Amino acid sequence: MLKIVWKFPTIGTVGSVYNKLYEALESRASVKLDTRLKNLKKRMHDAGASKTNIEKTSKLDVIADDPKLIEIWIGLVKDYCMKVGLDLNIDIRE
Repeated sequence: MLKIVWKFPTIGTVGSVYNKLYEALESRASVKLDTRLKNLKKRMHDAGASKTNIEKTSKLDVIADDPKLIEIWIGLVKDYCMKVGLDLNIDIRE
């Protein structure tokens, strides 16, 4: 995502792009990512995960734990790329 924003700076900051996508995901999937993140961190704490790992856990980890959310996330990213005019076949590693 960072490389996309660097290549196309007019679409906004990395944080703003992620926030738009998170909001769209919550709406489309009828989920609350903040609640799921809080619950995931609590489960990690109860399982004995390190404080560093718990602190580094993000909404993307929540998405990665649910196959339904993964599919919706991929679709949202593709839709967003088309919306901003990003050709999905270009090499953004340049």
